[in-house]
Amino acid sequence: MILRKSNNCLNCGHEIKEEDFCSKCGQKNTNRNVSIHVFFQELIEDTFEIDSKLFRSLKPLLFKPGFLTIEFNSGKRAKYVSPIRMYLVISLLFFLIPSPDKSKKNENIRNGHSEMIDGQEKVTEGIALKSDSTESSTKRKFNIDIPGLDTIKDFENLTETKVYHIVNKYLHKKEIDTSGFWGQVLGYVSVKGVQVQQKGSDNFWDELQENFPTMMFFLLPIFALILKLLYYKKKKLYVEFLLFSLHFHCFAFIISSIDQLIELTTGIDLGTILVLLIFFYLIVAMKKVFDKRYLTTFLRFFMLFFFYGVSIILAFVSTLLWTIVMY
Repeated sequence: MILRKSNNCLNCGHEIKEEDFCSKCGQKNTNRNVSIHVFFQELIEDTFEIDSKLFRSLKPLLFKPGFLTIEFNSGKRAKYVSPIRMYLVISLLFFLIPSPDKSKKNENIRNGHSEMIDGQEKVTEGIALKSDSTESSTKRKFNIDIPGLDTIKDFENLTETKVYHIVNKYLHKKEIDTSGFWGQVLGYVSVKGVQVQQKGSDNFWDELQENFPTMMFFLLPIFALILKLLYYKKKKLYVEFLLFSLHFHCFAFIISSIDQLIELTTGIDLGTILVLLIFFYLIVAMKKVFDKRYLTTFLRFFMLFFFYGVSIILAFVSTLLWTIVMY
């Protein structure tokens, strides 16, 4: 590492002799004078240092369940990339991979465009097919079940007041009190749901998927909290469970990314097999890090599976409602 020595720390002003780092605040001992050559050399060195740590961390992450968590908990952290940085990089790559369903949809659209060059008749036919497909897709993917709603003329141009009137009338017919708090919440969400149908559900589902990374990030500490409660007799710190949560979810994202890439390139869906692999990895990691017995580990695994599954459902519903409100 190239260091441009200075007599005083530029961050806190502490006097420095020949040290590479300030003994008071820890900042590198550098001066402000730097050539473009040195600047890019340092940039490359810092980048490859991060990359080397990442690749050095991936092997034990993938093939030694629980190893990285044990290493971090014992204080051996310098040679591995930090769990939060690794999670951000891996999760970003995972959510950047297009889902197989979306890829097929884009391919169908491209095929539809290629057919348009054959003549006006196919253009008209393609528009009609696309319209029918969009309508059926909207009804299938997202539908507020109000009888006759989809038969209303000029449905897409209904005003919010008119939509509210239709929803309120329907709720009263179902003997739902709209004057109370929960009735008002149900009415508001229903109105928003109808407005989603008016705009079309395709963009809505795209926005919902964009909120998934945030949802998963908030689930990380919940996963760790459930583990903390399951192992409360172990007297371990919460941060140890949080480290475990980060490492496990990194592995799960990598396996899920592999599954999506295989399905995108070959059309083969290995989802069930890879989910079982993730479960097996979790059990082995839990045994190595927190418990030495398989029987108690299995029991805690099933409890974790249940409570975390409920948490995921609640998080998804919350994300869905938030997306509806903000759509």
